[in-house]
Amino acid sequence: MPEAAATAVGFNWAEIIGQFGLYGILAWYLYYNTSIAIPNLMKNHEENHKRLTEANNATIREVVGAFDQRMQKFDDSKQRELENYRNSLKCQAFAPVKKPEA
Repeated sequence: MPEAAATAVGFNWAEIIGQFGLYGILAWYLYYNTSIAIPNLMKNHEENHKRLTEANNATIREVVGAFDQRMQKFDDSKQRELENYRNSLKCQAFAPVKKPEA
């Protein structure tokens, strides 16, 4: 009766081990891991890695774009400041020289 219950519910592991032996079960386990389980894990890992890399690259592009805009504004203001300084130096260089009063 216990054998009938074991085969009706699922596998009768004692019978399977008796037919194939422990080495047969080990061979199946190794085959399953190397042919099915590990490749599926690697595929899932690669997909997750690709998705995270794309999200990271998008974030980096956004941050670099914002940084470039801020640097452009900074460069523009520094350029205007330098231009004003140059103009003031030119004005001072060509300004009429006042003679000291004696």
